[in-house]
Amino acid sequence: MCYKPGENITVDEQLFLSKTCCRFFQYVPNKPDKFGIKFWLAIDVNSKYIIKTFPYLGKDHSKSNVLSVGENAAFWLVKPYLKRGRNTTSVESLKENGLSYVRTISRVKREVPNSLKKTKKNYIQRPS
Repeated sequence: MCYKPGENITVDEQLFLSKTCCRFFQYVPNKPDKFGIKFWLAIDVNSKYIIKTFPYLGKDHSKSNVLSVGENAAFWLVKPYLKRGRNTTSVESLKENGLSYVRTISRVKREVPNSLKKTKKNYIQRPS
């Protein structure tokens, strides 16, 4: 591997517009480009460089049902960085493998303390 990513990695999916007909062609009604091929991407947050990617080919029935399709994809994408102290914005199961994770939370959930619900400007400050 020639490129060494920073400590923050994000995992996301991207639908690339395509008019090709194939078995893994996707229709996503809430996207601007509704038809295309979905790719899973691991991206270095600081440089915006794509570290690793692969197309979504449908649900893999040979994998265990413990993890969802997204969790399996995220785990595979960040596998080279496990136990190396990286931060990722993906799934909770990665925490057990030496990655910290960051995710969005909804303020309307009961579990969120009132002190966090009353923050200004829609962001939470780190504790000092």
